[in-house]
Amino acid sequence: ISEERNTTDENIKEENTKEEIITNYDKEYYINNYDININVNENKIFNITETIDTYFNVEKHGIFRYIPVEYSRDFGHMSIYNIFVEGYKSEHYTEDGNMVIQIGDGDIYVSGKQEYNIFYDMAIYEDRDEQRDFFYLDVIPTGWETPMESTSVSIKFPKKIDEKNLEIYVDGYGGASNSADANWEYDKSTKTLTIETGYLPQSVGITVFCEL
Repeated sequence: ISEERNTTDENIKEENTKEEIITNYDKEYYINNYDININVNENKIFNITETIDTYFNVEKHGIFRYIPVEYSRDFGHMSIYNIFVEGYKSEHYTEDGNMVIQIGDGDIYVSGKQEYNIFYDMAIYEDRDEQRDFFYLDVIPTGWETPMESTSVSIKFPKKIDEKNLEIYVDGYGGASNSADANWEYDKSTKTLTIETGYLPQSVGITVFCEL
C-alpha cells in the first residue's frame, strides 16, 4: 500500500509540473535556461557570467536583472561593478537594496528567442566574522516574475571545501533547505561545484552556503 501511495504522489507531482510548464506560454516571456558561472577568488571578489535564454511571447523591450547587494548583518554588503551585457544596450542603477541591470533599447522591441549574456564582478565587504570566510549567495535569484524551465550553476572555489558543510537551498523567499530538488556534484580535483535543476516556478531560486 505504501509503495502504491508513493507512486501515485509522484504521478500527481509530475502532472502538476506539466501543467505549470504549459502555463509558461500564457506569460509575456519565460526563461528556457538560466546558466551562471562563478569564479571565487581569495580576496572575496567573484567573477560572474550569466547566460539567460529567454522566449518572448509578446514584443518587449527587454528584461531587468535585479541583484541583491544588501544581505544579512552577518554576511555584509556587496558591490557590483565591471557590468557588461553582450550585444544589447544596457544601463544599471541601485534601487531598494538591489543593483538593477536594465537590458534593452526603449526604441527597439524584441520577440521570440533571445540570449542575454551578462558579465560582472562582485566584491564582498563589511564581513563581520573576522575568523572565517563564507560563500553565501543567491546563485539563482528568487525575484524573477516568470518561471524557468531549467537552470545550471558552476562555482569554482579558490580552495577545497568540506562537502559536509555545504548547504543548497531551492525554494522561495527564506524557505527551508531542499537540496533534494537539485542535482549537484562537487569535484575535488577542480574545486568546482555544479548544480542543475529542472523546472523552477516563479519566485523560486537557489541559494548556496559554505565555509571557505
